[in-house]
Amino acid sequence: MQTLRHLSPQKHDRVLDLLEKEPCDEVFVKQAISVLQMIQTLNSNQARIKFETFLDNVEKHILKRNGFNMLIRNVPRVAQLCDDQEVPIKYVHMRETLKQYGDLVTFHMIRGTVYVKFSQQETCVQMHSKINNMMMGSNILSTEVL
Repeated sequence: MQTLRHLSPQKHDRVLDLLEKEPCDEVFVKQAISVLQMIQTLNSNQARIKFETFLDNVEKHILKRNGFNMLIRNVPRVAQLCDDQEVPIKYVHMRETLKQYGDLVTFHMIRGTVYVKFSQQETCVQMHSKINNMMMGSNILSTEVL
């Protein structure tokens, strides 16, 4: 997969970081190898599109396999306070925010994307309706219920 990184470096790196925390099953890995080999034979534009779709599929497979039920994209690295001071958004800040919505089981923050596991699916639906397309700093959050 490393030779295809140039097609979508940010997404590639985020998925690799996720794989370090939540490994894939062996059957999925074997299927992925054949897809990656096929992608390498395509022209650059087709390869980029197929590779991004492949990375999205890997990401969702990992999340569903490990019980994650929500995805929050485009989270900024820093938050703007009232006095124009910027503060880095850290794990503890995100945990406290997510806990306000419901019973938080676990989550991972990886390169502007937060993978969340709530104990109840209804919590995800409620949170999605409240924060999807919400502005956070200069970023617009995008959420997805899995």
